Amino acid sequence: MAEFAQGMGERLGLERERLALTSEETATRAGISETRLAVLEQGEDPGGADAVELAGLASVGVDVTFLLTGQRVLAQDERELVENYRASSPEQKKRPATTGHAVEKS
Repeated sequence: MAEFAQGMGERLGLERERLALTSEETATRAGISETRLAVLEQGEDPGGADAVELAGLASVGVDVTFLLTGQRVLAQDERELVENYRASSPEQKKRPATTGHAVEKS
């Protein structure tokens, strides 16, 4: 359990950095104390965050699946992009790669 809490704490710190939020901003927006947030980030609670805390962190934009599993979940716009790509014809699928190469060369 301690390894889980440690990993979750590290990932929580990464999520705060990704969202460009301070500890104070994160705690306030998530509805938890800064002290509690620090405990979670340092991996000092072997049980990790409870459901209410996870919901609060999710409301801030934290990827809760990433916190718990280490696996990223696609955002809605990313899912739509992937779904549109999958529904495209083989010719249409070549266009994003071509565009990417053109941008890379410029």
